[in-house]
Amino acid sequence: MKSAKGTVFMAGERMEVLIDAGCVQKIDTEIAARLPYIIGKLCSMLQRRDAARLFVRKIKIGDTVALVDKQSGFAFRLKMQVHSVQILGIFEHQSYPKKSAQHAVYLFDNRLMWAMAGGKAAA
Repeated sequence: MKSAKGTVFMAGERMEVLIDAGCVQKIDTEIAARLPYIIGKLCSMLQRRDAARLFVRKIKIGDTVALVDKQSGFAFRLKMQVHSVQILGIFEHQSYPKKSAQHAVYLFDNRLMWAMAGGKAAA
C-alpha cells in the first residue's frame, strides 16, 4: 500500500494524500490495478496553483469534496484534514454515485470550476 499514497505541496503547505481503508475495499478491481497512476493524477491535480489556492481558501478542515477530473476520467470523494487529504472514494467519472459533499470541484479543459452545496458554480 506504500505506492497508494503521496505527498503534495498545496500553496506551500505539505499535505499527505491518503486512501481510506473503506475506499480500498469498495473500489473496482480495474481501478485497483491502476491505483499508483490514479493517485499520481490526483496529486498533480491537487498541486496545480489554482486548485491548491481553492482548496486552501474555500474548503474547511473536515469538509468533504467531490473532485471530478474530466481530463483523467476519474472522480474522487475527498475529505480535507489538517495535514492530509483523505480519499474516501475513487470512481470512473461516468459511474460517480450521487453522494453528498459540501463542495464540488470540476476540471474541464484545464479550467477549474468550484460549486458549493446549494450554491452556484464559481471559477
